[in-house]
Amino acid sequence: MRCMELDIPFALAEQSNVFGGLAASETDEHGFVWDYGGHVQFSHYSVFDKYMDTAIAGSKWLHHVRHSVMKVRDAYVDYPVQAHIEEFPDELRVQCAQELASISASSDLYSNFHDWLVAHVGVTITKEILGPYNTKIWTVPPALMNARWVVERVAEPAALSSQDAGNTKDWGPNHLFRYPSRGGTGAVWAALGSLLPPTSVLMNSKVTRIDTRTHAAILEDGRQIKWEHLISTMPVDQLCTISKAVNQPLVDKLEHSQTFLCGLGFAGPCPPFLREMSWMYFSDPADPYYRVTVLSNYSDANVPSSKCFSLLIEVAMKRSNQLVDAATFASSIEQRIRNEFGITSTTKTVSAWTKLLPYGYPIPTLHRDEIISTINEQFEQLEVFSRGRFGFWKYEISNQDHSFMQGYECIGRIHSGTSISDEPTILSTLA
Repeated sequence: MRCMELDIPFALAEQSNVFGGLAASETDEHGFVWDYGGHVQFSHYSVFDKYMDTAIAGSKWLHHVRHSVMKVRDAYVDYPVQAHIEEFPDELRVQCAQELASISASSDLYSNFHDWLVAHVGVTITKEILGPYNTKIWTVPPALMNARWVVERVAEPAALSSQDAGNTKDWGPNHLFRYPSRGGTGAVWAALGSLLPPTSVLMNSKVTRIDTRTHAAILEDGRQIKWEHLISTMPVDQLCTISKAVNQPLVDKLEHSQTFLCGLGFAGPCPPFLREMSWMYFSDPADPYYRVTVLSNYSDANVPSSKCFSLLIEVAMKRSNQLVDAATFASSIEQRIRNEFGITSTTKTVSAWTKLLPYGYPIPTLHRDEIISTINEQFEQLEVFSRGRFGFWKYEISNQDHSFMQGYECIGRIHSGTSISDEPTILSTLA
């Protein structure tokens, strides 16, 4: 879209048959809509908002107030939990309250995320709740992660206590979000994609080799696309492999997780507790999933009838793990979910949809920033720009709005011939 505004000729190669990447959606044979993760639409940018309104007419957006909780032992505590210790089980509440009262965390840099957690929320919350939760979602312990990514991602009690109106449930940019009335999150990107000139778009066209010497992108079927400037949104480790332009041992130090998605579509009344929820977090290692989203609450059109409801369950896996049998794993998850929320046998399971995403989260490991900086410097000397959730490999700027703006700003920079200063989104993470 930005190229069209600036009248720049372009070619877009999309390996899938749909737009959206990890923000795509699909509808199963039973009529349930499943997003590729618990995505919600919120924004830091007026430019992004304009494009979203171009994609989906205003009346076709549904607007929601986030209601999310985290399970702490046997209690469901409002998010962010560190601001709601009054909801903790008794003995845990007393201990955490004493620790939080004595916290005076500074703005100093911390050597790792574990130390940041202890300094900001105390030993007990770190050990009992946020340490296990983050180990589960990232698949590595917080001590092996840097602490530079936490802005807007992990709530600090000091910031919460000074929040306007004192409503800590409103913390974070996603406390208000919108969602398409039909088609799931993927409907947004399908709509934007439909506005591109068909002659510039190649669907089902996987790039298998990048020749940086001749400036050619070679597709799986042998076709070639010549380029002057290349913007890649594929995972940067894959880009390095197919271009052979960066030292492979350096690339191999990047870490990421996989995500196993299980969508359970039920026919029967939704339990009252779930009818009030956006999503729920689970920190206990005994629960295989880290998040459960009540996707039917986002839009009535996500289910085939008003007598149905749907839950999207997300499980993080190490990239080296192999899923033996998706159906068996989904069946075990379903039983845990039924027990957790009191979904009786009279409520039938209509759909048990599964999908494995080989790339779930780019992990902010201790030396991630230095690795990405080196890789990008080498690529940009070759007029190759790696952007997006896994293109730039920084979770803190990998929401839908961030990823969109990375591409938008990069095209503007290339067009004007300026420096990285014209890319404020990625520049914000380089300080």
